[in-house]
Parts: sequence; C-alpha cells; structure tokens
Amino acid sequence: MGPQELLQFFSRKLAQYNIPFLLTGGMATGYYGFPRSTHDIDFIVEVGETSLKNLRRVLGDLGKNFMCDMEQLDYVMAPTLVTAYHFPSTMKIDFWIVKTSNFTNEWKRRKQKQVLGQPITLVSAEDLILTKLAWCKEVYSERHLRDSIGIWHVQKGKLDKGYLQQKAKELHILDLLKTMTKSKPISY
Repeated sequence: MGPQELLQFFSRKLAQYNIPFLLTGGMATGYYGFPRSTHDIDFIVEVGETSLKNLRRVLGDLGKNFMCDMEQLDYVMAPTLVTAYHFPSTMKIDFWIVKTSNFTNEWKRRKQKQVLGQPITLVSAEDLILTKLAWCKEVYSERHLRDSIGIWHVQKGKLDKGYLQQKAKELHILDLLKTMTKSKPISY
C-alpha cells in the first residue's frame, strides 16, 4: 500500500465505524495548494465515548504491517495524538484527537471531495491555513508558512476572507495572515 491506498483504507475504516474525521496536513495541503512530499497522513478525529471505542477497534485490527501503541488510547485527554506506522511504506498515520466542542466549527466548514474515486472529508482550506499559521506562531516553520502561501494563491478567489480575518484575530495571528497574503508563492 502506498500513500493513496492508505488514505483510502483509513478513510473507509473511519467511515465504516462512524468516526467523524477530517483529512488535514500535507495531503490536504496538496489538494488545496501546491503538492509536496509527505511521509504521513493526518486525520482530525472527534472523540466521544463511542467513537473512542470504535477508533480502538480500527487500530486494533490493523494487522502485522502496522504498529500502533494501543495504550495511548487508555490515556486520551483531547487534544492528543495517536500514531500508527505502516512498515512496508514507512508512512505514519496521525490521528489528532479533539473533543466535540473543538471540532464543531471545523466540521461545519468541512469539504466533501472525491479523492481517487472515494469520498473524503477534508478540513476547509481556510481552517487549514489558520492551523498552519497557528503552528507558525508556536514554533516558526518555513514549511507551514509555505503551505499557507500556496493554498492562498491556488484558492485565492474561493476563500472566505472575512472568516480568515476574524479567526486570525481570535488566534492572534493577524500579522502572519498579512505576511501570507503579501507573499509570492514559494516553490518546493
């Protein structure tokens, strides 16, 4: 299995077990902006009591080609991260676990897209930009800034600029948003 097949596999599994999820990270960046190499697949998953049990089932049934520390799920206090590793491809699959209250806004703004013939739920382009800029605020990352600039330029006419301004103000990242909007695309 390569990255696309792993994306399809986990998207099907999460949907099969009724676990609300959003694709984010490098793969979502490639969809909205400029594609770049990535060695992981990032999902935001909503955790409630039932979905946590179902996530345990999904990860517990992965088989010998995967490694996942199931004990991580015993200590889930959202937000947190649970990771599965796929040995043959060396891909890492990250499950960013959030509580319902943190998930609601991003879930309302989600985008349903066909990726490789399968429906995939992605975080919105605006929320992906905001997340990447928030990461830049915490620990400056040229890659996250470059990703944001790429999404901005590719999606420019389709973005909700009012929402971006409002949320950037709430997150105290208006200066980074302004830097991003004035920057030229940076190629990889």
